[in-house]
Order: sequence, then structure tokens, then C-alpha cells
Amino acid sequence: MAHEIYSRNWDRMSFEEQREYRDRKLSYFVRTQLYPYSPFYRKMFNDAALAPEDIRGVDDLRKLPFTRKSDIAPSADEHDRYERFVLKPLTRAAEERMPRLQFLKTRFDSLFKGDEFVLSARLFEYAPVHVQFTAGQTGRPTPVMFTRSDVERMAEAGRRILELAGFGVEIERKDAVILNAMPFASHLWFQMIARGMERAGILSLYTGGESSAIAARRISDTARSVKVTGIIGMPGNVFEVLRSAIEEEIDLSSLRLVILGGERISKDIKEDMHEFLRKTGARDAFVVGAFGFTEGRKGYSECASGADAGYHIYPDMDYLEIIDPETEAPVAEGEDGELVYTCLDGRGTCVLRFRTGDYVKGGIVYEPCPSCGRTVPRLGSDISRFE
Repeated sequence: MAHEIYSRNWDRMSFEEQREYRDRKLSYFVRTQLYPYSPFYRKMFNDAALAPEDIRGVDDLRKLPFTRKSDIAPSADEHDRYERFVLKPLTRAAEERMPRLQFLKTRFDSLFKGDEFVLSARLFEYAPVHVQFTAGQTGRPTPVMFTRSDVERMAEAGRRILELAGFGVEIERKDAVILNAMPFASHLWFQMIARGMERAGILSLYTGGESSAIAARRISDTARSVKVTGIIGMPGNVFEVLRSAIEEEIDLSSLRLVILGGERISKDIKEDMHEFLRKTGARDAFVVGAFGFTEGRKGYSECASGADAGYHIYPDMDYLEIIDPETEAPVAEGEDGELVYTCLDGRGTCVLRFRTGDYVKGGIVYEPCPSCGRTVPRLGSDISRFE
């Protein structure tokens, strides 16, 4: 289990199985990756007089201080502050901090396969191959690094969003054609959905996320020509496409699903979207909200039930908790509070107990989803910024 990127049983594990899985995965990650190779967290552990072995599960995370956006965002004096969060095993000092089994394996490979093989293998595992940017508190863009395995996780998250939304269930895969209207420019949602569609084997169209009236008219006409069954985009872009279809009397009755992400998705937005869809002939289309943040390197979505069942999160990849933003104490299940994020595994940019600045009404609930039956934890869908 320790080396797998994610679980194929991610949405059917019992609460006890989820707890055991995430505790084992977090403990292994901290011991073999985060403490040896993360400059920021190694210092945090040392300053707190903690050993990596002291983190045996998610409950032990409370021994650590929170990580804040100000810790990772570039400042006027430290433009490269983000680099402290990127795992860096390619130094002599990092090699000396390796867990014993890793150290012995490295020595064995070096002896029998050569130093060049060892270096190549470590570059393959740890070298960043993709970067996204998030705006820091200062407005300076903060780079968030992805390695090959991080991109794999992002693609799997995209595939899961499509599965949750009904592709392969409500909409047969052979009939699925999705129009990805997310912006191209360094946008997490575009990358995640594009890679997720490839992973799921779904035919996809890309628009670049243009929002002009001319672009919307072209996109809506394309959607009619190829009988698009789903559109994924930011609310403003999707509204423009549907508005153009209404004005041009373009029939979009083949449309079965709209996934909205990239900004806050309120009930009012969903209701307005349903009204626009009805006017295009897409009377039975689902509208599904999605939520994510760049530091988490993935996103989550609601299921295609039409009910407000919350964002379904991934217990095999992440640990999410809700705290009172004033007292910083954990709140009870279902209570409002600030979302705090911990990655259970990863390379590239990795964070523990990261205060997102997102306020979740309804917090997190752990009972199985009343709509789809999945056993994953669910975030309340009403999420806003409070910073």
C-alpha cells in the first residue's frame, strides 16, 4: 500500500478502512519523503523537537503548527520562498537523511547499476515537469510544482470528477463528448479536466476559455455540430455559450451535463444555469459544482444526483479538516469553519496542515452520500473566502 499513488477502492472504503489507510500513508510519507527532503517541514519538525516517527496518523498532525499562505508566497525579500516546499533529494545532505532502507537501496543501485542510473531514477521521480501558479497574499504569483506522479494524481482526480458527474453511468462513455471551456492559461481546472478526459477515454473539445460574444457563438455552434453531451467551464464562460445558443436558436438538446468550477458556485448560479439550459432544449441536464485550489493540485466535485450532497473528496490522496478560524481548534462534524489541507503523498510542492482561507458552511460530513452511496467524506458546497 505504501508505494501506491491512489486506491482503486477509493469511494467504497468503510470509515475505519479510510482511517487506517490514510494513517499508514501519512506516516510513511512523512518518514520517507517529507522530513528527509522538504526544507520547510524538516525545519518545522526540528523547531518543534519532533521526529518524523512522531506522526503515526492524522491525529498527530495537531502537534505541528499550521502552514499559511504567507509561508509559501513570494515576498519582496524572498522571491524563491516557494522552493522550501519542493521535495529535494538530489543533494549530499539529503542522501544522508534518507531512511535506512532507501539509503541501502541507493547504495546497491549505485554499486551494481552505476551512479548515472541512480541520478536518472531520482530525476524521473522528483524533477518537476509541470507548474501551476496561484496568487499569493501579496499578489505575486506562487509557483506550485508537479512531478510525473503528481500529474498522475491530478489526472486521476479529473477522471473521478467525470465519474462523479455521471460519465460512464448516467452518460455512456461511447456517447460522451465534452467541451472543455476552462481557460488555457496556467489554469489548474483546464489541465486537470483535459488529462482526466484522456484518462477516461472521453472525446473532448477545447475552446481556450474565451469569453467574447464571437467566441461564444462559435463554441455554441460547434457544440450543436458534434452533439456535445457535456460542458465544463467557469460560470461566466458557460453562461456566454448558452446565451449565444439562445440568441441564435441553436438546439443543445444533446447536452446532459454541465460542470462548473474555477470560482464559487452558489445555488443561485445553478438555478440560473438550469433556466438557460431549458431555453436551449437541454431540459434534463444536470448542473454539478466543483471546487479546488492550486496548493492541493487537484479538485473535487458533487455527484450527478441533482441534490446538494457536497463535494466528494478523496480519502486515499488527501486529509481535509475543518477548524474554527479564530480559535484554530477542530470543529465537530458538519460544523462551519475553515478548510485545512494535508497531502497524504506527493512529490514536487507538498504541504501539511495548510490553511486554505476557504470557509465551508456545513463543514465535512462522513456518512455515505445519500444520493450516490459513496462512502467518501463530503465538503459542504457553500464555500467562500474569508481572508
